[in-house]
Amino acid sequence: MNKNILFNFKILILSLMLSPILFAAQGDLDATFNPAGTPPGTVTTNISNNFDQINSIAIQSDGKIVAAGYATIDFSPQFTLARYNIDGLLDSTFGTNGIVSTAIGADSQINSIAIQSDGKIVAGGYATIGTTQFTLARYNTDGLLDATFGTNGIVSTIIGTNSQINSIAIQSDGKIVAGGYATIGTTQFTLARYNTDGLLDATFGTNGIVSTIIGTNSQINSIAIQSDGKIVAG
Repeated sequence: MNKNILFNFKILILSLMLSPILFAAQGDLDATFNPAGTPPGTVTTNISNNFDQINSIAIQSDGKIVAAGYATIDFSPQFTLARYNIDGLLDSTFGTNGIVSTAIGADSQINSIAIQSDGKIVAGGYATIGTTQFTLARYNTDGLLDATFGTNGIVSTIIGTNSQINSIAIQSDGKIVAGGYATIGTTQFTLARYNTDGLLDATFGTNGIVSTIIGTNSQINSIAIQSDGKIVAG
């Protein structure tokens, strides 16, 4: 056999033998994401030394990862966000060392987030203010509450005897659609639409709110907006 052919053949065999080491299989943890994690490719952030949980994540246009849920601070769950760089390390330019917690009412929790075209982060969930209420907060790109939205960055809406946002989506015109449930006699599919300033959109449903009775009880867990603007709720 030609020596050059034999040499190239040996290189090919060696590369095939090394390929499982050099190239991770699809579905494997990405060891370039927080290599110091246990195991590598994972990130765990202790925020409150108590109960913390991520309920929703979104990826910014620059690749940074925004994770949202709650942290139990002073025995009360609070709206909580953390932002990570693409390597899995907390982004120190966001909030305090990459973390923002907002106390709203007696307790509160983020269930869904969406990122606007201008980079602002909209978070939806609930807050207990007498009753459990549809609650939104909007944060600037540095993690500070956006004072141009609602009251100091926060909007809470009483719907029925208790209500909760489980999913949010941003329309192409910037309006915010929030879906979840409200207890109005029975627990019902409930949507609310807000203008970009946080006020309810009076052109939607009844004063910005739509509740639909389906069976003995129902709730929306996820929403998506079609290209024609119609809202699909599941």
